[in-house]
Amino acid sequence: MKGEKTKAIIQISCVFVVCFTLIFLFFFEPYTGKWDKVKRMEGDADTYVEEKIGGTLNFQCYTNGDVVYNAWLTVVNAFEKASGVKVNLMAGTEVNTKKQTDWQNGNPPDIVSNTGTGFSGFMQIESKSLADLSGFYETARVWGSETLVKEKMNAGKGDDEYKKYFEYFGDEVYLAPYMTATYGMYYNGKIFADNGLTFPENYDELKTVSETAYNSLGKSFVSFPGTSAAYLTWGFVAPAVYAQAKEDGNESYFDDFTAGKAYAYDINDERSAPLKKVLERYYEYTHLNGGKYMADCLGKNHTTVQSELYTNVNLSLANGQWLYSELYNTLKDDDTGFNLKFASSPLVTSSQKKTAVLLPITLAIAEKASNRPQAEAFLRFIYRDDVQHVLTAAYGYRSIYENFDYGKNEEDYSYSAKQIYAELENSELVAVRYSWGSLGEMLNAQLVALCPKASAPGDVSSAMSKLKAEAEKFTAQVEKMGRTV
Repeated sequence: MKGEKTKAIIQISCVFVVCFTLIFLFFFEPYTGKWDKVKRMEGDADTYVEEKIGGTLNFQCYTNGDVVYNAWLTVVNAFEKASGVKVNLMAGTEVNTKKQTDWQNGNPPDIVSNTGTGFSGFMQIESKSLADLSGFYETARVWGSETLVKEKMNAGKGDDEYKKYFEYFGDEVYLAPYMTATYGMYYNGKIFADNGLTFPENYDELKTVSETAYNSLGKSFVSFPGTSAAYLTWGFVAPAVYAQAKEDGNESYFDDFTAGKAYAYDINDERSAPLKKVLERYYEYTHLNGGKYMADCLGKNHTTVQSELYTNVNLSLANGQWLYSELYNTLKDDDTGFNLKFASSPLVTSSQKKTAVLLPITLAIAEKASNRPQAEAFLRFIYRDDVQHVLTAAYGYRSIYENFDYGKNEEDYSYSAKQIYAELENSELVAVRYSWGSLGEMLNAQLVALCPKASAPGDVSSAMSKLKAEAEKFTAQVEKMGRTV
């Protein structure tokens, strides 16, 4: 009798656990994971009833931590529920490398995130592996809405405003922008406050603060990952190039500079003056006080210099907007009072406005996608406001929509993201649409070469000579693809 009673209690308990689990999953789906920010999508009020299309979708997505992974998982689960599509999410820091063979063998995933190491949008365009999306943007609606994606991106600023983040090859569009990220300078606000320092806003202030900091603290001011100098290119140098071009009355130069046109790097062409002036300023700074204001970081990767920023080895770091998510586990357990802050490049002059570049964060659909309708549906889904909220909160990036309301769910954004948004509100913002390939690598290499501790140090003239030659090769490469820069 006692055994039967115990058995009945166990059965009732099991039924209770199963029911509770089902109720929990029903009400709290789609969130799964460890993320302590956006627990679920709030859900936009749909104005258009979408049909469930079913089928499958293979999604290759580089992710570098729980925060970003669980954001994508949230979005994927919501899309599955809304569309009836089963999504195979292939994520992680190694996914691009693991999937290279599939791309080479003509068996790619349907849609891919053009981020992270191991995947080059330019190389995939060159090999004709990506689908042209120009027709998609002519007719695509935001999922659950009658509003066209391009109209929402235009924000009432003109019929072609949405194109400013497109990386064009003729009239073709291969990379679909859905967020923008910026590079800049990161620093520990606590050490600045403790030592009465203010982060510089222009070159004159940069020289003064660098001298003061070195004399009082014995620390170099500017650091960057020497093995990944693109951080320095976009966070420190390129914003100053735009600011200089604008002050010179040649604002269109910046588009030609980022497009890789050879004249933009030709020191003998007076139109290249913005780059020449900035490189001369940069060269001067790297050599001040025997080169001691620029950190000894030429052989270091981004993980090492990030650690050195956190441990106050150096005072500032050129980095991308994803730095907070990469340091998330370190910062959440921090007990030192470390205060990660962002600033626009101080390489601009005192007569120029603070400037930051905005680079598109993109998705692409494979030319040989097995599930093209599902891929396009997913892309339309990404342009929903609630999806934009989940992704911008996770990455700390800006929405592709310039009038996006970050304050609607302000508690979901990190203190770092909110501080970056505030800094960008007071900076000149310039859109960049580039696919440089080897030209970008050459520019990064020349910035390293202009440092006195480089293995083969050079000067501005030699740097621009090499850049011009690489730009000519880049132009020939693009023309061989049947396109123009």
